[in-house]
Amino acid sequence: MDLPTPQLIDSTSWCRSSSDAASATSSEIWEISVPEECSFVWSIILARAAYLTADWKRISKNLLRKDEENEEFCLKINEIVSFNPFKNRHTLFLDESITQLIRKIDEKLNIHVKNVMQKDETFTEDSHLKEAASAQLLCSIKVLRTDFQNNKTITNHLLDRQSSDATILIFEKYTNSPNEARFSFGMDLRRANSLRKMSLESILREAKLYVKDIDGIIKQVTKQERFFNGNFLLTLIESQPIELIEGLYKSPYIVWKLADAGFNTNPFYTQGGNSAFFYCLGLESSRLLYVLYNYAINNYHRSGKSMRNSNSDVLKALKNVDDKLNGHCKIIEKRQCSDHERKALFEIFHFNKLQKNVIEEISTMTDNDLKSNFKMAKIECVLKNYVEHFYIGKENRKKISELLEEYLRFNKYHENVDNFTGLWYLIISYVSIQPIRRNSWTYYLIYLIAS
Repeated sequence: MDLPTPQLIDSTSWCRSSSDAASATSSEIWEISVPEECSFVWSIILARAAYLTADWKRISKNLLRKDEENEEFCLKINEIVSFNPFKNRHTLFLDESITQLIRKIDEKLNIHVKNVMQKDETFTEDSHLKEAASAQLLCSIKVLRTDFQNNKTITNHLLDRQSSDATILIFEKYTNSPNEARFSFGMDLRRANSLRKMSLESILREAKLYVKDIDGIIKQVTKQERFFNGNFLLTLIESQPIELIEGLYKSPYIVWKLADAGFNTNPFYTQGGNSAFFYCLGLESSRLLYVLYNYAINNYHRSGKSMRNSNSDVLKALKNVDDKLNGHCKIIEKRQCSDHERKALFEIFHFNKLQKNVIEEISTMTDNDLKSNFKMAKIECVLKNYVEHFYIGKENRKKISELLEEYLRFNKYHENVDNFTGLWYLIISYVSIQPIRRNSWTYYLIYLIAS
């Protein structure tokens, strides 16, 4: 099940578009995606579940009239109320018994709306659906609507004003068609941050960090709001040992879990003019810089695609990183940056360019065009680019001493280029070696283009 990760939404654009002053809502809301099938019912049920004091026995009777269905729903209510969208959210959506209950609620709600409309033609299906849901869930429903032309409005739906003072928030979006909406639900910062803190503790324990390190990170969470809702990675780098962050990012699984918990793990995310990647340029060691480079390439597509997939996916990732590096080059030009920072960016920029050129050229090759020379053509391509990108300093250097000086100055670049080329040749010569055991961007990239 491929669902977007929770997103922190600025709701002020809806507020500006609405003429109803009473429609105002808090500026920042977490948007939680749900399965496309029965997305309206999923959204209203889970949004209502955020109010832990809800009268679920009464709500259950409203939603499901039959005793056996009502009992079944009551048995599952603890799972629904304890749902944490920032931790293993797919577990609930993949529970077949809960999915069946959601379908039954959806069916009964639509039948109810059709019956009402037959009796009174002044009702519209859209408005009465939400008013009926409001009555059955004992709450007001606030809808942040985005139509097919990206116009935004806020509407409030409350059939019985005496039923409850609870208000739930749902998003209604029309993207592919003006008549087909997809719903998601909103969660306020207080509730969301409580759940995210629980998720963060669980993820860090799963990463097998020491208790003192977990406590240190959690302390930062409670102290700085930007750590929670802003540039998580940058704050982590500023406050925690570099080795700890390297360990987290060497495990894509852990970082994916952090992203699913709403923490920004993108090294190129900019806040206040700075990004984690830019910050790492100034570190004495470049290890973390290349760990983040690896992560950026492997996670350009969060839909499961990575450098282990097709050449086209790898090329997209490398081009995306190239665009980001170009942006950082422009920032460097405007700032008074140290020679160390300029050198680190210069090296990784050219290394990315080498990889991008190799993949771009190999992606145009086919077995039919080259027949038995396919692998040899790949070798020639890599060696050609190796020669073309070997010297990256000033041009027209002819003396051996000058060339050696440049080689030593850009030693990190040459180390990566040598590893890239050497391992590529090794694997193309022994392409039958499996399984792949080394978890490094160089190894995976070379295996990909060699196979």
